[in-house]
Order: sequence, then structure tokens, then C-alpha cells
Amino acid sequence: MIKVDLTPREALEQFFGFKQFKGEQEDVVQSVLDGQNTFVIMPTGGARAFAINCRPS
Repeated sequence: MIKVDLTPREALEQFFGFKQFKGEQEDVVQSVLDGQNTFVIMPTGGARAFAINCRPS
């Protein structure tokens, strides 16, 4: 496992080049990082592909 000492927003900018999350993405990512079971329903265009790919280790 790789430990990264970045906030979710810092990682978003460093790895994806975006300065802000879209919609509820940040809440989803933080919930996963907090170790919570997270179930999310997002509308089309809600950037769910990004949230789906943020899995806990």
C-alpha cells in the first residue's frame, strides 16, 4: 500500500489537474477515506466514474 500525505483536494489537483471536485465527489471521497461504507447514487453527468474509482485499500 502506498501512503500519500495529501488532502483529497491536493491529490485531485496533482494527479488530475482539477482545482475543485464536481458536485458531491469530495464528500464521497472523504467518506471512503474515513473508512465508511459508502453508497452513492449520482445522476448522469454527476461525475460518478471518478467517485467509483476511489476505492479504499
